[in-house]
Amino acid sequence: MIRSLSHTLAGLVGVAAVAGAVLAVPGEARAQDITNGIRKPLALKLGGYVPSSVDARRASSDLVLSFEAEYTIQTLFYRNRASYTTLAVGILGGEDLNIVPVTLNQIFSSGGSDFFGKQYYFGGGLGVYSVDLNSPETSGERKTLFGINAVVGLDLGQNFLAEIKYHYPFDYDRKFVGGFQLMAGVRF
Repeated sequence: MIRSLSHTLAGLVGVAAVAGAVLAVPGEARAQDITNGIRKPLALKLGGYVPSSVDARRASSDLVLSFEAEYTIQTLFYRNRASYTTLAVGILGGEDLNIVPVTLNQIFSSGGSDFFGKQYYFGGGLGVYSVDLNSPETSGERKTLFGINAVVGLDLGQNFLAEIKYHYPFDYDRKFVGGFQLMAGVRF
């Protein structure tokens, strides 16, 4: 069941990315509608990672430190809304759980001030996850896994952001290492 769910989620993320690329054509957008992810393409984020599975939490802890750097590589406009493609590289580290996700994401902006006067954004992507999980039930070797992610965030002024991302890398030695990443960051 989990395998079919992961394939379904991967398909939905792929369809959303393709639909965004097909529907979004170059055009004009009002300056106030352009999200900070486009105006300031580099974001550095710091936060925590909460593994979803008991096995991953047992190997590390309930909350591990995370860092992510994200760069906007392409911008698309459609009907005064913005969509942008990002490349993100992160480090999610704990004592015996280390994950390095490298993801390509499609982010869709709300455009105006829609959530308590702030712009929000949402999206998802595909990636490669370099994972090392040291526990008695695993090999303890670093492995490269494919996976997907989903993100929801809030622009907090011109330079700051807060976001939550869910990583879903495919199984590591039949153990699930995915989970929630909570971050705050600054854009340059």
